Amino acid sequence: MGLNRAQMKLLLEDGFLPSEVMQLSRATAGNVGVDGSQRHVVKQNLAFNSKPFLAMRRSRRRWVNDLHKLGWDDYDIKLKIMEYYAKGKGRSIYDFLKIEYSPPHRLTDYQQAITLKNRRSVSRTMGRLYGRNFRTATKVRTQPKRPVVRPRLRVRRRA
Repeated sequence: MGLNRAQMKLLLEDGFLPSEVMQLSRATAGNVGVDGSQRHVVKQNLAFNSKPFLAMRRSRRRWVNDLHKLGWDDYDIKLKIMEYYAKGKGRSIYDFLKIEYSPPHRLTDYQQAITLKNRRSVSRTMGRLYGRNFRTATKVRTQPKRPVVRPRLRVRRRA
């Protein structure tokens, strides 16, 4: 149903934030009534070994490794990911999954516009380097801007 501990550990090793992993783990699906209430809520069945999910993990792993080679540390990388979520309402971990999906049939113009919109929102914050293969010379030009101010990360503890 959700993610097991081994899958969560793999996602954390690939460079995903704990909040992203928990969002995937707690994903639900179900019917929505006319009044907006959830009638039948079930845990979402994630296809952890599907092609888009593996491509999402591979893209994040490659992006993190490329930034490490450019001299970034883990703290700066986490700030950049948190900046993506802070920039706009409605951004979620599923945006990264959407840009990795490649349908078996040709997309209509509208579907392609939606895909490009998702790609653009990710590329604006994370840099054009995210999810693409670039030569070493191009990577330096397309890297995301490093966070200028390094605020202290707040630890959230549940009571």
